[in-house]
Amino acid sequence: MVKRFKKSFIAPIPITISTQIYGLLPNIYPHNPISWIHFFVKYLWIYFKPIPQRSISNLSVVFEDNLFKVLNKQHQERLWDYGFFGKGTLSRSELNWYSSTQKRLHLGDDNFELSNEEITKFRREERVKFKKERTKEQELELKKRKNEISESELQELDEIKKTLIKFRKNNKLKIKQERQVPIEYKDMRPEDQEIIDEESMTLQEIEYLQLSAVETFYLKLIDVIDVFEADQLTLEDVFYKCCGTKTPKPDNQFILSYIAYHHYRSLGWCVRNGIKFGCDYILYKKGPPFSHAEHGILIITEANPKSWTEMQTVSRVIGSVRKNLVLNFIDVPTPNELNEILNDSDDQKFFRLLQLYKVNEILYKRWIPNRTRD
Repeated sequence: MVKRFKKSFIAPIPITISTQIYGLLPNIYPHNPISWIHFFVKYLWIYFKPIPQRSISNLSVVFEDNLFKVLNKQHQERLWDYGFFGKGTLSRSELNWYSSTQKRLHLGDDNFELSNEEITKFRREERVKFKKERTKEQELELKKRKNEISESELQELDEIKKTLIKFRKNNKLKIKQERQVPIEYKDMRPEDQEIIDEESMTLQEIEYLQLSAVETFYLKLIDVIDVFEADQLTLEDVFYKCCGTKTPKPDNQFILSYIAYHHYRSLGWCVRNGIKFGCDYILYKKGPPFSHAEHGILIITEANPKSWTEMQTVSRVIGSVRKNLVLNFIDVPTPNELNEILNDSDDQKFFRLLQLYKVNEILYKRWIPNRTRD
């Protein structure tokens, strides 16, 4: 049967705005007085309505073992669907360990949704098949031009052309799978038996969503999450937990990382960890399911300069995956300026803290002689 695709990306951040509930304001046409009346009536109607976000409870995050964990399933889905925050501890990015393990062990029904990794895998298989058919077509076309083609090969050529035309026109991915018989408990691997209830044959959910320090502080700063340890942590508590010290310096690693993260989130980018490409962050226009990341971000400060070898290494990796390397030179304030703001008692001090830092961006490209000859 044809499987369903997973929904993802509803909004860039987990905040529900009025237009999502009450709709957009109508257009105004200067020559039409009725459009003006319609606009002001709709505006006043929305103005006196309650703010949707205030009726939504904050998402719960647990600080445990120096990790920020999201354990509630609905909260995990909201954080992923609204901006792609966090990472599954047993998955590549999105939490799909549970569904993929169910498929592997043939548990439950077969009407499951495809993960992004599975969609990528099937598309790659389709492309490989397409390339084989195209190569065969080129070989037969060459034989046809040389008048060395047989009647059966002519028929084969026509069939291949029809197949390639259908492939080029059809952008939908259709996958069929026969219903599988569940594996018996006694036939499973010992490690699988440990996470399955023998009586009900149900799989335990042992994966959770892990937030990075910069993601946690960003979500706490915009007031969409509550962080708990023994008790609920304040914004200031979360800040010092992320910094790892009660007396952070201006070039604290967390602060510098957060400055760059907040900078690109505020510009509308989806920001993900770039460790697999040797940089600090990678930027997506919307998110991982839709396209590859376009830029890699490398943070540089006076206290943390990069050697020529490091620059060449990162540049080569970023270039090989067709991304742009953007260098972030961050100007840091003096210790006195930082301490003056941190000693304030209001939560607005963290917004003033952001203004002390300045991000300078430079697009770095490798010079390749054979591509720049006149």
